[in-house]
Amino acid sequence: MKMLRIILVFLSFSMEIHVEAEWVTLLNQAALIQYPADCVEVCGYKTFPLRKYTIEEGKRKITLGSDTIILKKASEIYAFVSGEALFKGVVAIELPVGMLKVEDEKSLIYVSKRDDKYLVRTLLGAVKVEPKGAAKGVEIPQGYENTISGVIVNGFAEVGFPISIDANEMIYKWASMYDGSKKQFAAEVAVFKEIHARARNEISQVYTEISERMIASHNEQMEKEKIRREKDRRERAALQRMYERKVMGLE
Repeated sequence: MKMLRIILVFLSFSMEIHVEAEWVTLLNQAALIQYPADCVEVCGYKTFPLRKYTIEEGKRKITLGSDTIILKKASEIYAFVSGEALFKGVVAIELPVGMLKVEDEKSLIYVSKRDDKYLVRTLLGAVKVEPKGAAKGVEIPQGYENTISGVIVNGFAEVGFPISIDANEMIYKWASMYDGSKKQFAAEVAVFKEIHARARNEISQVYTEISERMIASHNEQMEKEKIRREKDRRERAALQRMYERKVMGLE
């Protein structure tokens, strides 16, 4: 019920309905709304359009992009509602369609809501995706991205096929959300580019292997069809000879 109240408060801001001042704290020159103002364990955060905000808790760092809503539910559990965010460190990210679990404190994960899907990118480390209704989770290794359907069908959330991260778009997004120095960002991007290059090479090999198997399967089917046609031709020829011998009275 408390989480629902937090969401309703944020929706009221979006609709420009007046909210009592003591309910919220405006941080970093109105970059972010925090609700309740004195929250410790259960908190709601919402950034304004074209603003960003970074939440630091020990070794964990969460950077919210423009017009983003997340809810803190426990010390390491956050609910991602909308927008886009970078999560660095150990964290569990609750989505309406499943859960993301990060167990490496060096991991860097990007999450965004796009149309009817959630996009998850692993820039560093790894993230385990546990879709609703699935018997087991799937992992998104570093350098890869995947999508989770925002629609539950028959109790299941559909997970896409992992592909290498769209590096150019990700670096642009990352730069807009980064709060460190240009030198530090350049160093982190250099590491990411190496990871991304390996991921692209790996996925290229996977697609090559799939293509080779498809070609081999096609060739096998063609060879089987050739043998079948030859067998049919021989059988028709044998029947034709039998018919001709009967007509000529040779049998």
